[in-house]
Amino acid sequence: MKRNQIISVLILVMTFMMLSSCTKPAIVVEMKFRIIWTDFSGRGVAISKIVDVFNKEFKKSIHATIVSGSENFDEVKTYINTDQTEGVVALPYRFVKYFGDSGSINLTSAADYSDSTAIYPSLWQYGKVGTQMFGIPWVNSSTCLLYNADLLDKAGVDPSSIKNLETLRLALTKVQTETNASGIGLVGADHNDVSWMVNQFIYAFGGTLVDSTGLHVNVNSPQALSAIEYYKNVLGPLAQKNWQYDNGLDVMAKFLNQQVAFEIQGVWGVSDIEKNGNTFNVGIIPLSTIGLFPEMGPIFLSTTKSSSESIQEAAHTFIEFMISTKAQEMIMAGEYSPEHESYYPFRMPVRNDMGDNAVFKELKEYLPFLDGLDVASIDVPVAKWQTIKDTLYAPGLHKVMTDELSIAVFLKQIQDQGDPILQAQ
Repeated sequence: MKRNQIISVLILVMTFMMLSSCTKPAIVVEMKFRIIWTDFSGRGVAISKIVDVFNKEFKKSIHATIVSGSENFDEVKTYINTDQTEGVVALPYRFVKYFGDSGSINLTSAADYSDSTAIYPSLWQYGKVGTQMFGIPWVNSSTCLLYNADLLDKAGVDPSSIKNLETLRLALTKVQTETNASGIGLVGADHNDVSWMVNQFIYAFGGTLVDSTGLHVNVNSPQALSAIEYYKNVLGPLAQKNWQYDNGLDVMAKFLNQQVAFEIQGVWGVSDIEKNGNTFNVGIIPLSTIGLFPEMGPIFLSTTKSSSESIQEAAHTFIEFMISTKAQEMIMAGEYSPEHESYYPFRMPVRNDMGDNAVFKELKEYLPFLDGLDVASIDVPVAKWQTIKDTLYAPGLHKVMTDELSIAVFLKQIQDQGDPILQAQ
């Protein structure tokens, strides 16, 4: 090779090296996704599979890592308020209101998401503080009246005859008379569950927890008094022994063991029986059928306040994916149980355009859990009610159920002690 040719080759090589050094490799944004379950649980694994699909589709720009979590309020608060926490956090709607009000999570907008119009319209209110949105609906849960079809058959009760609270009472009485089971599983323990359980009756009887301004307790009303009286004095004698000390998990266990014929529960109440051998047939009655307002428990996706601009952009892409049809189908497919080599739904999707979906058709028995979205019981109507619920309302309801407080005194206490909390700056 001649000298000039060698020089030309060297110049080309140097030019290529210079250009290569100026071209930076694509930066992959690392973001965290904290869920409300452990990452190794059946639900955590199910969500991990969805995140894996996301990571494959966006491997050149974003990588999401699941972080184990819980619904413990103090744990969530500590996580969100840590400066190093960057990314998306899954929050029960009642926490969205609280942390949105306290400024710990970022404002968002439905208009920013192309699939937002496919989400059930009624769900958006749960992520708002006033008119401001602080999260995007991701998965949902609502309650139904579940029954042991075998026990009802033994008692001679036709489930189609249960059309209102009076016919429910008659059915419960007959079950208790004709079988060894109690009529219905009730919650009465000093626990989160007693609040949402009783509220379903308060809303159905025409009561509310706060007034339209959100600044005054409204539960001290004749409607709420009647609702709690019905729950305690009419259903109580038809419930399991010592129901005043049971929470939702206790009721599920008693339903599984056929100690109660009815329970008010979410979709997991059905899958729990399936997981444990289908020892009896489970029937599902939408709560709206008997005049109750179902507890609604949507989980929202929000971004933490400490998230950088690049993390927020990545989070937007991630949330867009999580509310897509593809991701919502995987939610409906459910969690895998290695013991039973089968999948079980644990939450419902938030999209209203999946009725003809193949996954939905295969699991059509779960469709009643989408009923009543527009007549739901709202357990935490405003952010500051969370404090009232934890410190006054749930503990007070337990005392009512155990006869330590009268209903009237309890309701007056909630008003007197709750108003200053709602009105505090």
